[in-house]
Amino acid sequence: ALLHRYGFTEQDNPYDHVNIEMELVIKWSLSVISSRAFRGRLSLWRKLGYSGSISFCNGKDQYFEISNDGVPQIELLILLGIILLPEETYAKLDLAVAINQDLPGSTSPKFFHKTELPVFVPIEITNENSHTLLTKDVRMALLKLADIRESVYGTSSLEADEEKLRNCDCVTERKLYHSLV
Repeated sequence: ALLHRYGFTEQDNPYDHVNIEMELVIKWSLSVISSRAFRGRLSLWRKLGYSGSISFCNGKDQYFEISNDGVPQIELLILLGIILLPEETYAKLDLAVAINQDLPGSTSPKFFHKTELPVFVPIEITNENSHTLLTKDVRMALLKLADIRESVYGTSSLEADEEKLRNCDCVTERKLYHSLV
């Protein structure tokens, strides 16, 4: 985030995180569902009141954050959950939101988690209960997104990057230094 926003980095920054741009989510989504299905599910996610963070650089690109301890932004978990819903479940949820159906225990549209039973249970997602969204499929999607994100950085190994960093001059090779960090 520091590199992206301000052009510098700090080694071993405990507050660092990885950005997963919406374009990467779209790329992954199109490998598992059609573009038409993705557009519908993205629309539903937005109708439920969710969005990604907005890019500091241009003010319009959306992205999601994953903290350095591996905790994904809740909005990303919810989007992945909606994308991965079975078609019948998605259709029921979309219809319920479209007709603004009052569901028991819900005062406003929130994410509806599909339980083992074929019913929707409205829950408000918080940092404390976001683990309920980490289904096996969502975890697999996060791993795929991490692989896609990592591929942006090139093909060298971590060991090769660490060696380059040791030999890099942070004054004369500022951009290389910060990108390696």
